[in-house]
Formats: sequence, structure tokens, C-alpha cells
Amino acid sequence: MHQWKRWVVSASMATLVVVGVVGCGGGGSSTPKKVYVAGDSLNDVGVYGMRFTVQSGDAKNPHRVWTEHVAASIGAAYPCAAYDGLQSFAAKSGCTAYAVGGAQINPATLNRTGVAISSVTIGSDTAPQSVIQQIKDVGKNTFRYEDMVLVNGGGNDINVLLTSLSEGLLLGYTPANAFAYKTVMKDLLPATMVDSTPNTPADLTVLGTQYMQALATSLSNAVKAELLVKEAQRVLVLNLPNVAKAPILNTSAPVVQDLAGTLTRAFNAQLQKELGGESKVLIVDFDAKLGDWINNPTNAKLNGFNLTNVTAKACGTTALRDCSDAVLNASGPSDWKTYLFVDDLHATPFAYQLMGQWVTEQIKAKGW
Repeated sequence: MHQWKRWVVSASMATLVVVGVVGCGGGGSSTPKKVYVAGDSLNDVGVYGMRFTVQSGDAKNPHRVWTEHVAASIGAAYPCAAYDGLQSFAAKSGCTAYAVGGAQINPATLNRTGVAISSVTIGSDTAPQSVIQQIKDVGKNTFRYEDMVLVNGGGNDINVLLTSLSEGLLLGYTPANAFAYKTVMKDLLPATMVDSTPNTPADLTVLGTQYMQALATSLSNAVKAELLVKEAQRVLVLNLPNVAKAPILNTSAPVVQDLAGTLTRAFNAQLQKELGGESKVLIVDFDAKLGDWINNPTNAKLNGFNLTNVTAKACGTTALRDCSDAVLNASGPSDWKTYLFVDDLHATPFAYQLMGQWVTEQIKAKGW
């Protein structure tokens, strides 16, 4: 990669809530810091044998996600994946990164009939695809003062809503798609309230904001009960970025983009309300930072380079598992290394480095 080899750190970053780094306590202990991670694909460090970014040609030096960059920047080891997604999600001893690509705060929407995975199902609240269960698993550890937990969540949940709601906004609501949408709502909202809501775009949008608020509350309650009560001292929560800014929706109809913005703001406002007053929690406003990078790409700099493309997908139509350095160098955009997005939702290695650098600045400002 020529001059890029001098500065590209193989790391990629994971959407959502970041839970603290466990590190050395006071008194000169020689025990190294640990970073614990829960969330979705933005935080996933390789549960499925890959990271959700460009694949490195060197298996021993993968492009790392932002959670790994943050770990390195605070003097902790790279966290390894705590589940083996290729072996029925078997637990991996000694690993502290529980984030799973595709995970949701409300995993029931992943598969309503349930698909068996060992002793749990994908649509179960006890499955690794549940961000809440991941946080519970993180909470089973013993935290030291300088340990840090990095958490995100909600990205896949909002995509479920947008799939059904956006179709209704564009094509007109039918009893069928309104029923599917309301079925999701009933996982967290009172059934009587959901059923009595008229099937109009305005009313169903309001219902959607209430659901997003419920998701944020569910996530916040898990952080409090499973981390703070169990004496985690440093919990970093990534708020929800607006997916309308990503390729998956950045060319969609304005009404769909507006809906995405409304749902995102509802989630983030509730997250701030629930956790903003907690002294041991740092909420990082990734939504605002992502918007800043998109609006001012030349200001998003790292080692003399800045973002050059903030709208297109570096990998095009190539699946991430098949999208490698070699493929992009041979047939990708000439400036792919400074793209923001690698596919519909995920970041390039450069963007994950930017994210790691920026999050580390927030950690230092907090005094951690």
C-alpha cells in the first residue's frame, strides 16, 4: 500500500453503545487494562471470522474497527471476539469483545419463528444477537478502575422500522404492512396502545418514535443494572448515527430521510435523558460527528490525509467478505483508502481510524 503502510493501522470500528475499558487499578498493579465491547457490526472485532470493513490481505494484521483503535490508544490489548459465530456462538475464554454483527436491542425482530443456534435462537433475548444479553455477559466480569466498556446499539433496530415504514410512506399504508410494523411495536409498547393507533403516516411515525425511545430506555437500563451496579467505572456509549447519511438511504426520497432523522433523534434524546447524568458514563455524539465529516470532509484529517468521498461505497456491489485490499487496488476507486463508507452502512479502515482518534479525544476530555 506504498506510503499508506506507514500509517494505516489495521483496525475497524463498530454503531452504536460502547462499554468501558477494564484496566489497572491504583496502587501500581501490573495487571493490564481491559476493554469490553458490546453492540453490533460497528463494534464487532471478528465474531464471524471477519470485520465489517475492507478485508486485509494479511490475516495476522486485519484492518481493525474503532473499538480496537480505542483500546490501543489507551494502552490496552486489542480485545478478541468472545463468541465464535462460525461454531454455534461458542464462548471463547479470555476474550472481552461481545459485539455481534446484526445484533439488535430487540432481537425478536430478527426472526419471529426462531432459528436454532445451540441452546438459544436468533430471535431470543438470551442470544448473542441481543445487545442486552451481550451487556449481561460483559457484566459477569470483575471490573477494575481503569477498565472501559464500549457499547453501541439501535442501528439494526431502526432499519427494521424503516423497511416497513418507508414502504408505507412511499406506497401508501396497507393493512398488511401496518400489521407488520405494529407487530414490531408490541415487543416493547403496550399492545392496546399500538392496536388503537390509526394507520396513517403521521400516527405511525409517532408510534415509531415511542418505540425508539423504548429501545433507548431498554439499553440504558441494561447499562445501569449490568454495568454500573456491578461497579464498572468507565462506560462509553456511542449514540445512534442517522442512517439517512449513509449510502443505504442517502439517495432515498426526502420523506424517508426525514423519517430516519426523526427516529434517530428520538432514540438519542432518550439515551441522553437516561444516561446523561451518570458520572461513570460518557455518551459520545457519533451522529453529530458523522454529519460533520460528511459536511466538511476536508476537515476529517489523519496523518496528513482527509476524507475524499463521503457518499459512495468503496466496495461497490462486492460483499464485504470478498472486498479486500487486493480487489480494491486492482479494480476499486483510485482513492478508496480515503472513502468514508465501504458499503451501505459500514466504514473504511481510514474512517474507523478517524473514529478511534476522535473517540479517544472524548475519553481524554472526560479525564479517563
